[in-house]
Amino acid sequence: MRLTWLFVILFILRSEFVFSQSKFSASNSVLYFLNENIGMVVRTDSSIKVTYDGGESWIIRQFDSQIICFAFTKSGKGWAASMSNLYFTSDTCRSWSKSTIDNSTPFFTVHFLNDSAGFVGSYNKILRTSDNGNSWTNAYIDSPYNVSITNFSFLNDVEGIATSGSTLFKTTDGGYIWLKLPIDLHSSYSSFYRSSYLSSDFLLLSGYHIYIVAEGFLLKSTNGGTSWSPYGNGQYFKFGITDQHFASQLRGLVTSNGLIYSTLNSGNTWDTINVSVYRFHFLDENSAWGISETKTLKTTDSWKTFKVIDSISTKVEESNYRLNSFQLFQNYPNPFGEAIHSGNPHTIISFRLSAISRISLKVFDILGREIVTLVDEELDGGVHNYPFSIFNLARQQTGFQLASGVYFYQLKSGDFVTTKKMVLLN
Repeated sequence: MRLTWLFVILFILRSEFVFSQSKFSASNSVLYFLNENIGMVVRTDSSIKVTYDGGESWIIRQFDSQIICFAFTKSGKGWAASMSNLYFTSDTCRSWSKSTIDNSTPFFTVHFLNDSAGFVGSYNKILRTSDNGNSWTNAYIDSPYNVSITNFSFLNDVEGIATSGSTLFKTTDGGYIWLKLPIDLHSSYSSFYRSSYLSSDFLLLSGYHIYIVAEGFLLKSTNGGTSWSPYGNGQYFKFGITDQHFASQLRGLVTSNGLIYSTLNSGNTWDTINVSVYRFHFLDENSAWGISETKTLKTTDSWKTFKVIDSISTKVEESNYRLNSFQLFQNYPNPFGEAIHSGNPHTIISFRLSAISRISLKVFDILGREIVTLVDEELDGGVHNYPFSIFNLARQQTGFQLASGVYFYQLKSGDFVTTKKMVLLN
């Protein structure tokens, strides 16, 4: 039973595979290419690797927290989101600046329709801008429940879909109002990952059954999201779906457990392509870039053949906004809890300060609710370690029980905010 819950919990945060850190790090990576020459790759740290020559050479650009999503417009303007900040570039990644935006809740995704209109998905809100990110307002979300917006898919500048766990929202007015779609039949034990908006009527949706070892599936709608049914033969993908690309209702590819599956007949049959890719980004119907466990790859024929690119950095540039006074480390052990690590009920959260600083270190649950403040005071420079223990919390609050799941810990000092994830298994 405990092993089953290990699989379940680690899939909840969009493919947070941590059974083998080296094997599954690629599933938590991000890549985005503007064209055949210019692209970005993020692995597991707070840096991005940028190429301007099709992968022949790479430049490292540092951020103060890990980037989880990119969004670019045709003009080359771009945005990069971490869980605590939003960054903007107007010169194709050569320099970045922080955007002024409410970061009181974690960010999960960013999407821009054009140089002016864009969206940030967060906890219980969708932030919308119509002036290139200079100002942001809250869009209306039709939901009485807590939601975390993790993905956007737009057909055009007015019609779009937003995913949030087991809930879908649709806009038909350019993202000012988001109404809940009727998909409850499929959502009781499911979590949705990504949607593909192929026409006003036809939508595709990937998700996974959280109580069946995170088994992945695809759903389709032929009436704009009013009703849903299995796509094609209803095939399940045992270890979930980590990425998808559909050129049409007939032709599509998905990645699952490091393999690519292809269909040419609306999902009635699937072929396995002999290439190890966890995530990909398509430039057109055939040209794409992908990430394996350790390599970056590219193809010009939809993965029938491919070229392996060694991501060797040739130059390091520090961006202007990086705040080198702070560094938040990954907690250890992770995951932690009574179900693993010989029943270890606590983990250590560490961070580095280069000078005396007033900081706060807080823990939040996946809905953004504060669990505990570990420290809120002025500290000397150096490395500081703070234990996070479920037993300590239980003693502080009568009847308190911390459930298994994904939690966030956030280090904050003035304008500096950085957040990381950890997994508790009881």
